Amino acid sequence: MVGIIMKKVFKIFVLSILLIVAAFFTYIRFGGYWIESKSDRDKMIDFVKTAHPLPDNFINVYRDLYPEAINNNGWKYIFKSAGFDKALESPSIRTVEYFAISRFHGSFFFIAQLNFVLEDNVTQLQCLNRNLSVMDFTKGVIGIENASKQYFSKPLEELNEDEILEIITRIYNPSLYNKERRPEIFQNKLNALKNRLVKNRSNR
Repeated sequence: MVGIIMKKVFKIFVLSILLIVAAFFTYIRFGGYWIESKSDRDKMIDFVKTAHPLPDNFINVYRDLYPEAINNNGWKYIFKSAGFDKALESPSIRTVEYFAISRFHGSFFFIAQLNFVLEDNVTQLQCLNRNLSVMDFTKGVIGIENASKQYFSKPLEELNEDEILEIITRIYNPSLYNKERRPEIFQNKLNALKNRLVKNRSNR
């Protein structure tokens, strides 16, 4: 008799745990729709959709450098957040952080929830377009198009592969990877990106 009761208690316990876990993941997946007003969601989505598309020459190099970036999603962020360079390898997370921090909501779960909302409505590539269009390259240079003109005196669509890699090097940290002020640090990072590009292409 006691054994039967214990089995029932155990089943109830396990079922309760499963329901709690399911509720938790449901809250993370769809919580952004509950905690954020529709007007704020629409504002974020429109902010992304209206960005000017990046040219193909940049996208081709970017895809070869970060082949998984366009497919990275919210679940990967939750379970492997330490493995992302958010500025480049998880564009939607970087976009959400822009909104979350500006609105004083910087918590991990808030970002994860809002990221799912963004992923439901736009692509990672669209997020990358927007992120790089508003990025601060320091010294009053805002956006990757202006950075291209500042450093190479020509539009982004006219850059060759080496020049694009230099731009991407700056994206990691415009202050640290400053070719003019820290040429050795800049070159080391640039070389690492070139090696990564060669390695990725050889593995295709």
